[in-house]
Amino acid sequence: MNAANAEVTSHGRRVISGMNMGALPHMIPAARCAIWQRASRKIVFLGTRNLCGASAIRMGRGWFVHVGLDSSFGNAALPARVLANNDAVLANFGVGSALYVMGLI
Repeated sequence: MNAANAEVTSHGRRVISGMNMGALPHMIPAARCAIWQRASRKIVFLGTRNLCGASAIRMGRGWFVHVGLDSSFGNAALPARVLANNDAVLANFGVGSALYVMGLI
């Protein structure tokens, strides 16, 4: 896993829109970006070059959804209440990504 500033892709914008999460920035620091080598099918929600900050890959008859963000969004000095709010944002993004691969948003 690698850290990178990940750009919201068109798939990511559809998740953000579908989950009514309009306040996210265009670039988001992703602490744990995945590099999916030889993945036959993938959807990238947040990414840069070959790094995927949030993505889904096809596995068997289902999908594996990876969201490599943490609640600090790259800022180690955030108060606990902000971190808790960011955790809720990440949970919504993860659920939205799962709903997206299911074709529900």
